Amino acid sequence: MRIPLVWLIFTCAPLLADDDTFRERFADPATRNAALSELVPGTHAAYFHTALDHQLVARDAEFRKTLTAWKIAAERKENPISASGMTVLENRQLLIDYQKAPEASLAELIRRLDLEFNDTRPDAAAAAESLPTRLDPALITAAEFEKSAVQKYPQQPYTQFRGARLLRELDQVKSFDDAKIQWFLQHFDRADHPGVVPLIDRALGEDLVLSFTDHPLLIKLTSAQLEALLKLRPNLRSRGSFNLAYLSKIRPGAETDFARDLPAHAAHLARCRDFALTLPPAQNSLKAHILYHHRDLLKK
Repeated sequence: MRIPLVWLIFTCAPLLADDDTFRERFADPATRNAALSELVPGTHAAYFHTALDHQLVARDAEFRKTLTAWKIAAERKENPISASGMTVLENRQLLIDYQKAPEASLAELIRRLDLEFNDTRPDAAAAAESLPTRLDPALITAAEFEKSAVQKYPQQPYTQFRGARLLRELDQVKSFDDAKIQWFLQHFDRADHPGVVPLIDRALGEDLVLSFTDHPLLIKLTSAQLEALLKLRPNLRSRGSFNLAYLSKIRPGAETDFARDLPAHAAHLARCRDFALTLPPAQNSLKAHILYHHRDLLKK
């Protein structure tokens, strides 16, 4: 592992009188010796940079000799030299020596860092025997999932159903209780299912307030479904939202341009008129609106 020279200098070297100039000259091999000659022998800066110079060019014997002299100077009683940066160089040398003697380098790093390896390797063979090697097909069947849903939610297992299983549940709409009816109205979004009309019929029988122009499921109903509901619940003619939903569903699609196709427009208004004439007096404003537009078109 190589540590950039400039990083070592900026983080470990002591500050000099002209610090930046010295670092630049020391970092360049062409001017390094000249920079070293400016240092006062026996000082901390001289020991550190001399040792670093030997280490950078792999002069191992000179490097260790310089460190030994530095340690003696740092441990003397009178005027000891600072040992700052020595550990960095020693650790770096251990990493350099790892390529030649990995075991010795690792042992010394473990000793220096006071590492302990007390964990034992688990018995891989025994662990493998306790692990499953295949998936039991019986655990991923629809029946097993339904059983799990019943165990977790005994009162409302249907709240966990999805996909085809949820569609099959709506086949039992006649046996739904109030809570189940409300849940399906809130969460079911397939208006094309045959059980949707009976579901809405059950909800209307429970006097639930439903808007045919706002409810996410009801706004998806087709004109045929609305007519089926009307046969089951004739009093729906008194609901403004139902009438508006029905009138919007019987309107031709974008392929019919009323501004250009007056016969188609007249036929549509006639159909709206025929429906409006069946509405109770409470819907007279809607009837008047439809009759006005129908009569206005006939004048054209």
